Amino acid sequence: MSYFRVFETYELATLDFRFKMRTPVSANKDIVIIEIADDSLEKIQQWPIDRNWHAAMIDVLSSCGVKAVLFDILFCEPSEHDLVLNESIKKAGNVYLSYALDCDFSKKGIPTAAGMKASLLEELSESAKRTGFINAVPDIDGKIRRVAPFIKYNGELYPALSVILASDYLGTDVNALKIPTDEHFMIVNYAGTWGKTFQHYSFIDILKSYSLITEGKKPIINLDRLKDKVCFVGLTATGTHDLIPTPLEPRYPGVGIQANTFDTIVSHRYVIRLSKIYNMAILLLLSIMTISLTLYLRPGKSIFAVIDIILGFALCSIVLFQFFRIWVEFFYPIIIIVLLYLSTTFYKYISEKHKTELVERELNVAKKIQESFLPEDLPESGALEVRANMNTAKQIGGDLYDFVDFKNGDIGIMIGDVSGKGVPAALYMANTVSDFRIFSKNNYSPKDVLTNINNGLLVSSKSNLFVTMSYYIFDLKNMRFIYSSAGHLPGILVKAATGEVIKTESESGAPLGLLEMEFGEQDVKLDRGDVFILYTDGVTEAMNKKRELFGMERFIPLVKENINLPPEAMIKAIQNRITEYEAGQQHDDITIIVAKVK
Repeated sequence: MSYFRVFETYELATLDFRFKMRTPVSANKDIVIIEIADDSLEKIQQWPIDRNWHAAMIDVLSSCGVKAVLFDILFCEPSEHDLVLNESIKKAGNVYLSYALDCDFSKKGIPTAAGMKASLLEELSESAKRTGFINAVPDIDGKIRRVAPFIKYNGELYPALSVILASDYLGTDVNALKIPTDEHFMIVNYAGTWGKTFQHYSFIDILKSYSLITEGKKPIINLDRLKDKVCFVGLTATGTHDLIPTPLEPRYPGVGIQANTFDTIVSHRYVIRLSKIYNMAILLLLSIMTISLTLYLRPGKSIFAVIDIILGFALCSIVLFQFFRIWVEFFYPIIIIVLLYLSTTFYKYISEKHKTELVERELNVAKKIQESFLPEDLPESGALEVRANMNTAKQIGGDLYDFVDFKNGDIGIMIGDVSGKGVPAALYMANTVSDFRIFSKNNYSPKDVLTNINNGLLVSSKSNLFVTMSYYIFDLKNMRFIYSSAGHLPGILVKAATGEVIKTESESGAPLGLLEMEFGEQDVKLDRGDVFILYTDGVTEAMNKKRELFGMERFIPLVKENINLPPEAMIKAIQNRITEYEAGQQHDDITIIVAKVK
C-alpha cells in the first residue's frame, strides 16, 4: 500500500507530474547561482580547480558586498593553496562551507550518521562563518525530492548547510525554525527548471569582469548586481559528479538543491504531505462514493461515474498542490477506486447471476406448468391428421392452443395469442385455456364458446390484457368445418384439387377480454387431401436484420412449397425457414398447427 510505501515509486511519479503541471514559482530575488560550468573549465583548463581560484572568487564577491557565499563544493583534501583560501574565507566572514556525513537514509526515524563521509579541512572549518552537511536524500527511484534538515551524529543533531544559511538570513536560531517534515525529511519545493530559476552567473565571467574593471574596461557582468545577494557556488559542467535527477529534470546540479532548499525555507513555501490519517480519510470517502455509485447505477453509467470520481480527485489534488502546496496521496486511491469498482461490479454480476438463476429456475417451473395447460395428446381421427408445435420467444409465452375430441368423432381445434409477453401473458393464457376447456365441453357452436370465454374474462380479468382466438370444429362426416374468430389471424386452407388458397376471414370479432359482444360463425366445405394451417403472429411478424416482416407474401408461398409434406415435416420446414429469416433472433412466440384431411 502507498501508505506503507509499497507503491511509493508510482506515488512519487504523481508528485513529479504535479510539479510539472504547476505554474512557475517566483524564487527569492536574493539568490544567485555561480556556476562552474563548461565555459569556466575550458578557460581555467584545470580539474579539479585550484583553490586559489575559489579564494579569488571569495575576494571578488566580498568586494561586491554579497550577503553570504555558500560553497556546494567539498574541501576535504589538502591543497597547496589552502592557506590562500583560508585567508580569503577568514577575511570575508560570510562564507559557508560544507561536509558530507556517512548516513543510511533508508532506515526509519531521525537520520543518523555513522561517521564522516567527507570531512571539511579543520583550518577551513575554523575560518568559515558556518559549516553544515550537504547530503542529498535520494528516493527509491534515485531522484532528489527531499533533504534532511537535521542528522544525528555522535548523539547531537547537526543541521544542513542550507538550513543554517536560511536561519542566518531570517535572523533566527536554527533550532527555532519550524520546518514541516515527512518522516523527518523536508520536501524540496523546486521553484522551476534549472535554466528558468534564480539568477545565474558564470564563475569565470565574474572573475574576468572584476579583472576588466580593475583595468578600466567594460565588464562582462555588472558586478553591482551582486550586492546583498546570497551566492551559491557549485559545479554544473557536463560530466561532473554533481548532476542528479530531480522531479523536474533528469540532470540537475546539486548546487540547485541547496538553493531550492534555502528558497523553500526563507519563503515559507513548504510542500506538506498529508498524514496517513488524512489520506486514509480521503480514501474512505472515495471508497464509499465508488461502492455506492457502482451498486446503485447501471454498469454503463457507473463506469462513467467512477471515471468522474477519478478525474475530480485528480483535479483536486492538482489544485491543492498548485495553490496550497498540499501533497495528497494519489496513486494508491486510484488503484483502490479501480479495484473497488471491479470487485463491486463483480459482486453485482454474481448477485444478478444468482437472481437470474433463481428466476430461470422459477421460469422453468412456470414453463412446465404452462406446458401442462397445453394438450398432451393430439386428436385421433382416421379422417384428419393433426400436428402442432409452439416455440416461445422466452421461456414462457402467451400463445395457446387446444384440441377437443367430441364423442361423435368431430374434432375441435383452438388457437390463440395473448397480448404481451412473459409471466403475465402466461398466467392469462392459463386462465383462458381453463375457460376454453370448460365452455367447449359438449358445445358444438364455436361462436358460443368464444362468447362465453369473453364474458368470463370481462368479469374475472383486471390485467388489461386480451387474447385473440380462433376456434374450428371439423365435422368430418359431412366434410366441413365451422369456425368463429375473435380477432385472430385467418387460417389458410389449401385445396388439394386446385391448389387454391382460401383464407378463413372472420366477419366480426374483437379480441377476447375487451368488449361484451356476440361473435359470428362461418361454414367451410372440405375435400379429401385439403390442408389447413393455423398460426400466430410470430410467423407473419418475424423480422430480419433489416427489420422487414416475413409477412403473408412470404408465408403463403412457403406453405404451397411444402404442401405435399406430411404435417409434421411441413411444420418443421416452415419453422426452419422463419428461423433462418430471423437469423436466430426470435422476437415473438410462434405456434403452427397443420391439419390434413385424409
